[in-house]
Amino acid sequence: MARTQKNKATAHHLGLLKARLAKLRRELITPKGGGGGGPGEGFDVAKTGDARIGFVGFPSVGKSTLLSNLAGVYSEVAAYEFTTLTTVPGVIRYKGAKIQPLGHKKIIENELEGFGIRLNSKPPNIGFKKKDKGGINLTATCSPVDDGVYIPCIYVLNKIDQISIEELDIIYKVPHCVPISAHHRWNFDDLLEKIWDYLKLVRIALVWGASVKHNPQKVGKDHTLEDEDVIQIVKK
Repeated sequence: MARTQKNKATAHHLGLLKARLAKLRRELITPKGGGGGGPGEGFDVAKTGDARIGFVGFPSVGKSTLLSNLAGVYSEVAAYEFTTLTTVPGVIRYKGAKIQPLGHKKIIENELEGFGIRLNSKPPNIGFKKKDKGGINLTATCSPVDDGVYIPCIYVLNKIDQISIEELDIIYKVPHCVPISAHHRWNFDDLLEKIWDYLKLVRIALVWGASVKHNPQKVGKDHTLEDEDVIQIVKK
């Protein structure tokens, strides 16, 4: 692809090829069913809670320590690279939400882009307009074959206990970053608050009454109440 001349005639075919490559790369790391240990690496656990977050990073940067201190679980580690030996699923409880952290992939930003994962980017702006004589016109800000997954990302910069105040001031200016010390549990409040903001969770209510099928039933902000319904707001 690098040697292919880029013009209107080849742009569509290059887009299709990139989408195909991204799909094949994802298949390489996705475990297959049926036992016997398919391709891929790491582990998976049953989904639980209200949201899931992933820890991605180089070996020995403090992911297991951060997981242990945030979720109250312990992963056995050893004193060498790729140190996590056992993994225990945990849950972070914050503002009434249960957030499940995962940390099983050692892939960094460029590789994530290659797998079709777009960090802190917005999906293509695709619109349509009805034609006077039937049919529609589509408009898009990027190639229609973009097969990406758009997710928010926080860059957690660990071990701030080993840098100066001046260096810390510089780090605070970096977008999407939160400096912490996983060992000393420094700045966890800022990290949890940013996780909450990036997940865009909405705290729900419990409703008893004619507007729900079950009493009580969890509802969201768009639920329409009936007369004499009883509502309980979950604050934390």
